[in-house]
Amino acid sequence: MKKLPLFLFCSIQILFSQIDYDPKLIRGATACANCHPTAVSHWEGTDHFKVFSGTDTEPAMHRRPETKEILGKLGMKGAKRGVCVDCHFTTQHLAGKKRARAISGPSCESCHGASGNWIEIHGVYGEDASGGKATRETEIASHKVERLQNADDNGMIRTNNIYAIAKNCYQCHTVPNEDLVNIGGHKSNSDIDFSTWLNKDIKHNFLYSDGKSNRNAPRDFDIAERQKKNKIVGLLVDLEYSLRGYAKATSEGDYSISMKNRIETAISNLTAFESSGGESKDISEALSYVKNISISLSKMDELSITADNVRKIAITYSDK
Repeated sequence: MKKLPLFLFCSIQILFSQIDYDPKLIRGATACANCHPTAVSHWEGTDHFKVFSGTDTEPAMHRRPETKEILGKLGMKGAKRGVCVDCHFTTQHLAGKKRARAISGPSCESCHGASGNWIEIHGVYGEDASGGKATRETEIASHKVERLQNADDNGMIRTNNIYAIAKNCYQCHTVPNEDLVNIGGHKSNSDIDFSTWLNKDIKHNFLYSDGKSNRNAPRDFDIAERQKKNKIVGLLVDLEYSLRGYAKATSEGDYSISMKNRIETAISNLTAFESSGGESKDISEALSYVKNISISLSKMDELSITADNVRKIAITYSDK
């Protein structure tokens, strides 16, 4: 099979570089398991884990015939490098090594940020009121505020940052790569519903029950309010990344058609949520930006600006 020109190969690499973490700061799920063994054990039962390890009935993603077929159409070899890496694997670049290597499927740091600069910060509770070593329960309030702010500043994406977590899902599950879809034949996108997914395999709120209970929301959040916020942020981020995905299209084809359909579905889902009596202010504002939108290859700048506006709404609502 004829290989793609080098410039096109490079363009595919760049377009599909979605996850914005530094592999040199990746510590891996084994580091997280030191304090979060139940959460990591739960992850090991998910598709995100199995994509790398495989199962008794299905090979790992990089060994599947369909993966090799896609790579062949793109003139590539090896799923653990290049176009597949950013969304299907967690990569780590150890000191002294020439390049990063895949160490697992999407894992803790794919969602919560590369932990090299914050793993030693976020779980250190300082001294308690008596001068002894504090625990999570006895940590002084001011120290907690400072600790969490330091973790945030050093790249941790905590559970309160719903927008950033949702963004990490949609920037991969929308498959925003025209060549990968049109040339490689990769599925154009995933039918992802952020709030529904969070209540299934992805949910891992074991921290405050010593691993005994997987709560429907982190401890610091009311369950009903958290699920409502997950739903609204998910709908908004879906629209944002559907717009961004279409804005990357350069020609009519399976990719542009699929992304156009995704935009229309996202708008329809927001409209239905608003009509059902859901919280309307932020939804209505987002819908106002797309009310008369033209989903056309000649309107890419307009679509990108609209995506930016939806992003601002999503972040503002997420931070409330």
